[in-house]
Parts: sequence; C-alpha cells; structure tokens
Amino acid sequence: MFNFMKKDWNIVKHFKYFIIAPIAIILIGIIVLCFSGFNLGIEFAGGVELSVNFEENDVTQSQYNEIERAVRNQLQEAGLSVSDGSKISNGSVIDGVKFSYRIQIRSRDVDDPTIAVLNQMLKNGGSSLTEDNKTTLRTYLGDDFNFDNFKSISQVVSEQTNGEVTATPTDYTVGSSVSTRLFQTSLIALSVALVLILVYIIVRFRTLGADNGFVSGLKSGLAAIIALLHDVLIMMSFVIVAGWLFDLQITSTFVAAVVTIVAYSINNTIVVFDRIRDNVKRYRDVKSSEDIVNKSIKDVFTRSILTSATTILAILILTILGVASLREFTLPILVGLLAGTYSSLFIAPSLWKLFNGSSKKAKEPKNEK
Repeated sequence: MFNFMKKDWNIVKHFKYFIIAPIAIILIGIIVLCFSGFNLGIEFAGGVELSVNFEENDVTQSQYNEIERAVRNQLQEAGLSVSDGSKISNGSVIDGVKFSYRIQIRSRDVDDPTIAVLNQMLKNGGSSLTEDNKTTLRTYLGDDFNFDNFKSISQVVSEQTNGEVTATPTDYTVGSSVSTRLFQTSLIALSVALVLILVYIIVRFRTLGADNGFVSGLKSGLAAIIALLHDVLIMMSFVIVAGWLFDLQITSTFVAAVVTIVAYSINNTIVVFDRIRDNVKRYRDVKSSEDIVNKSIKDVFTRSILTSATTILAILILTILGVASLREFTLPILVGLLAGTYSSLFIAPSLWKLFNGSSKKAKEPKNEK
C-alpha cells in the first residue's frame, strides 16, 4: 500500500526537514496570539450565556431573521456588540427544541455581582432592576445608559413575531473567580498528566538505549513528552487562528480534546518505541542506531496510518453531521489526530535517536528474508 516505505528512505537523517512545517504552524499561532489573544469561552473568561429556546415549528425563517436582527441591535445599542465580546449564534435542533440563539457576554474584568445583574437584565429587561442594581451596572455600561429602553429577550421575540412565539431564556453564568479557578485547574490537570506519562515512559523503556536504567528511560520520556507538546501546540495554534477567523472558543471541551489527544498520541509513540526496543535487541551488533530507528518506523508505519485514518474518518463524520457545539470538540480532535500521528512517526523516534547519540554498526547486516 505504501510502496515508498519499502525504499531506503532515511527518516531520521532528514529530521530537520520534518520539523519545518510544525514550527511554521506554531509560529503562525504565536503571531496571531500576539494580535488577538486567546478567544476564551465564558468558562475561562467569566460572563453570561443566555439561550433563547422555542419550538422549531413555531418560527418561520423571516421571523427568525427579524428576531436575530432585533436582539443584535439591542445589544449593540447597550454597548454589548459582537466585537466587544458578545456573541449571537444559531443553534440546532435537540429533542424537538430549537436553541435559536446563544448570547454570550464574556466579561473577564467584571466582578461577579455585575455579571449577576447583567444576567437579570437580559432575562427580565432593564425596567425590572432596582436602583442599586442599576448603579452596579452603570460602572460597566456607562452613566448615560437608559435601562427603561432595554427590553428582555422574551419581549423582543414576542414583539418581532406579534406575540405568536413565546421564548424561554435559560442562563448559564460563570463568575470571574470561578473562571480563573477553572483555568488554573485545567493547566494543573494537563501538567500532572504529562508528568505521569513521563514517569511511565521512564519505567517502561529503562532498558532502551545505550544507558540502561533511569537515564535511558528519561531520554525516551523526554522524546515522548516533546512530541506530545508538539501535538498540544499544534492544536493550540489551530484554535487560536480559528478563534480569530471564525470565533472558535477555548472552552472545557477543548481541554477534554487535548487530554484525549495526549492519550491517543502517547499510545502511538509507545508502539514505535516498543518496535525500536525489539529491533535494538535483534540488530544491536549489525545495524547502526539510525538504521534501527528507520526500520522501526517503517515496520509500524502502515499500522499507524491505517489506525489513525479510521479514527479520523469517524471524527470527520461527527464533525459534518453533528451539532454546532460538538464541533468545538471534534475540530481540535481532528487536528490533534493528524499532529499526533505525525509526531509519533517523524518526531519522537528521531528525538530518541538524537538523545541517544549514534552507534556504528559492527558488521554488515545479514540478508533478511
């Protein structure tokens, strides 16, 4: 199937060429990050998410467009425009209910009481607020803001459909302190996972390489961890660029996608390292370490490509046919699968060879049948 792998293609020797594309992608992500920053969802940025729910059959396309236009105009008049961190997005049909709008107001620098009052105004309108509540919001919306003119989302929907449609807003509010804690917890969880993987690799491959024991396992572990960081950075670069271009947010689902890819990618890398260990025992005296690593990559190449291809196909179908919220998980997964397959074949083995130095073959290898 992969006839080019039957040729004497020296992957390790050309390692410097295989890292050009990943470095370029990561640099693009860093450049975009410097200009746009992270597009954090409300789990990590804090704020309010309000879903406007109504039966799918109750709303025509023209009504749908009028509702969206009216809601967007009201938010913009309040200074809560899309560019300032608010978002209106079309939802999908779940169990017969259409989540027509998802309004997000990310407010990382706003305190929790202000977020709570802002959520109340969106659901019940500005006239429902007490004077204390209005005072709280004026620091965020400005002293000249007219609360009486700000209608509730339900009222906007009713007016735009002449009372034919009744909307039920449901809210999801995350305070700034909670969002900071979630972000920190996610980083700690990922760091702990990488440390545990390093320990596992050290123990499993302590006999792999010229230095038996801890040093040998550490070299293998460092090669695997660097390959995993490559995968994570590629995923981060994709999400940063997609967030800048298409408003793809970094949410808890992205953290789940990263953890999933770390587990998947390390499995592929272990398969390659296992083959290297077997071939080291078999060809230590007749092949150089470079030849052994190249042969090991070729031995598992078809297996790795086919395994990844079947997984990618399944995720691709979910991405195409799934709901919009699911794509926040599947799109990073697709990128991570490609990055993980690439790193396990073209980066991790070459790094192992680099860390373990070179060994010359003692004699010409025997002809293999």
